[in-house]
Amino acid sequence: MTRIRRSEFLLTLISFVATGAWEIGHRGRHPFHDLSNGAYTDHFSHLNSTRLLPRVGLEIWRKPLSGLLRPLSRSETAALPPDLREAGREGYFVPGWPRDKPMVASWTHGPRFYPPGDAVLFAPVALLYHFGPISFSTACLLALLLLLVYAHVALYFVLVSGASWIEALIVWFPVVHWTLEGFYDAAMFVPLILCARRRGIEAVLAFCAAVFIHFRALFFVPWALFAAVAIVRERQFRSWGRREWAMAAGAAALSIAALVPFALLQGSLAHLAFSNRVSMAMAPALRPATIAFLAVCGLAAVLFRRAGARLDLALLAWIALMLFSLHQAEQWHALALLPWLCAPIAARDEPRARQVRLWFVLCAAAIVFRESLLPTWLPQLF
Repeated sequence: MTRIRRSEFLLTLISFVATGAWEIGHRGRHPFHDLSNGAYTDHFSHLNSTRLLPRVGLEIWRKPLSGLLRPLSRSETAALPPDLREAGREGYFVPGWPRDKPMVASWTHGPRFYPPGDAVLFAPVALLYHFGPISFSTACLLALLLLLVYAHVALYFVLVSGASWIEALIVWFPVVHWTLEGFYDAAMFVPLILCARRRGIEAVLAFCAAVFIHFRALFFVPWALFAAVAIVRERQFRSWGRREWAMAAGAAALSIAALVPFALLQGSLAHLAFSNRVSMAMAPALRPATIAFLAVCGLAAVLFRRAGARLDLALLAWIALMLFSLHQAEQWHALALLPWLCAPIAARDEPRARQVRLWFVLCAAAIVFRESLLPTWLPQLF
């Protein structure tokens, strides 16, 4: 490890120790252990869905949890441990599960809108909770600590990716914030950064791993397409050895594992309630936020073209199409845009292209996701 990388590793380690110590030492909190004291529930929903996946298989993406399982009776609910009763979420009975550890999750009126990679990420805590002596509250705490590990691995990759310090800070603060709230979106950063910095089959494999972890990695489809086109155009496969063919097989397996659930979810995704204020599918189609974001996209396209940033221009067009089509746009969804800031730039005018990227990400976060990306959440720590 070079001196620079050692410094960046040390900075990442200090951040992890500080946030982990705060998470462990902050007493008298809600059993969810999220930063907002009971507002966010994704971490334990993923944890319990990981426990449920081996039992119900593909049904977890076909049917709502409330349709797969029987709600607990009043007597069963009254017999639950205090931390589960305090959680205030409806529990569901699963045959064979410990009576004091039922299925508890948010969004039980719909199927699980996440690829199987989330089960891999949460498996360590899910296994410990299901078979071990720990309580629901302790499992929530351990899940958040595990998410901090994933987030700081991602942040280390951000630091060594070549991003400027201002770009790294713009990534750092929202990643730490939403990780403390229980979201695992930062876990897809590492494969996306690797995808942006690799060529050929390595880039394709990294992208498939990112989609296997989180569907919002699909924001970066152009990166994978450019890598695939290079493979075909340069006939790279002619010189592949066992390693490259194994990577191709791994990419195919990860794609199938992610896209099968994605296909099963299409009917449910189409019926999600709208929270995206720039969605063209919501009447009236042209609203102030939509018009403002159209203007931002148009100006960014002109500036990318002047800078000679063809890949950034293609990615801008794809991300804009995605954002105008999505039904849901919540604050933490802005994290999905941040890997773009960590990608190398192939442009005639690299400084201008980098500035346009940063400006577009800040505007999209504010207009579409209503997220400032500034550390306005820091007072919550106190």
